[in-house]
Amino acid sequence: MPLINKNKALIKKNLNSNFKRDTFTKCYNKNRYYNRKMKKIRTITLLFLILCSFGLKAQLMSSKNYANRNTNYFIDENTGFCVGNKGVILKTVDGGANWTNLTTNLRTNFYSVIFITSDIGYVAGDNGIIVKTVNGGTSWYVLNTNININLRSIYFLDSLNGFAAGEYGMILKTNNGGVDWKILDSGTTKVIQSIYFIDNKTGFAVGEAGRILKTTNGGKKWSRKNTYTMQTMTSVYFSNFQEGYVISETGNLYRTFDGGSHWEIVNKIL
Repeated sequence: MPLINKNKALIKKNLNSNFKRDTFTKCYNKNRYYNRKMKKIRTITLLFLILCSFGLKAQLMSSKNYANRNTNYFIDENTGFCVGNKGVILKTVDGGANWTNLTTNLRTNFYSVIFITSDIGYVAGDNGIIVKTVNGGTSWYVLNTNININLRSIYFLDSLNGFAAGEYGMILKTNNGGVDWKILDSGTTKVIQSIYFIDNKTGFAVGEAGRILKTTNGGKKWSRKNTYTMQTMTSVYFSNFQEGYVISETGNLYRTFDGGSHWEIVNKIL
C-alpha cells in the first residue's frame, strides 16, 4: 500500500476511534446525569407515597361509600388500615379491593393509625382517646392518657416506645406500650399535625403556622426550625438523621439535608 494511502487509512482509523470514544464519553456522562436525575425523581416519588400513606389505595374505598376517612396505614402491599370519623376503622387484606369495618364501640373521630406488627396497632383521635389492638384489629381497647385534648398523630418506634401529638402543642410519650403516658413540653400551643421519631432520642413534630420542631433528647426539649412559611405542615418523614421531608396543607414538599436545620422547597404548588 502506498505510504500516502496508508497514512490516510491510519488517520481515518484514529478519527473513527476518537469519535467513538468522544461519543461514548458524552453518552456516559449523559446517562450518569440521567440516572442521578431519575434517582432523585424515584426518591421523591417514594417519599410522596410514604407521606401520603398509600393515599392512592384509599381511593379504592370510594366504591364502598365509606365517608369521612382521615388517614391510612399499610403494613405491606396487601394489608392496610383506614381510620376516620365516628369511630371508623377499616381493614383490607387484598390491597384495598375490599374493606372490613372493625368494631370499636366508639363514636370518636380518629385521625392517625400505626401498626408495629401485623397484630399490634394504635389509633389516636379526639378527646385524648388512643385505642390499641393486639390481634390485628379484631378487638380494641382504650388506653388511659389522662387528657381530653384532640390527638392528630401517633407514632411508635417499637412495641414499647411511642409518641402522640395534637392540639395546643400536646405531645405524649410512653415507654411501656401505652400503659402510661407522660406529657412533654413542646414549647408551642399550635396544633401538631404529625410526629415522627428516627430513634428514641431524635424526633420531629410539625403543624400549624409552618411549625417544625426537633428534639434530640427523647422529647425533653424541642427546638423550632424555620421554613419561612405560615402554611400548616401536615406530614413529616425522615429517611435518616440528615435527610427529611415535610408536606404542607397545599401539597408543597420541603426537604432538608442537614437534620432539619435548613429547609428548601422541592415543589411549590401554592
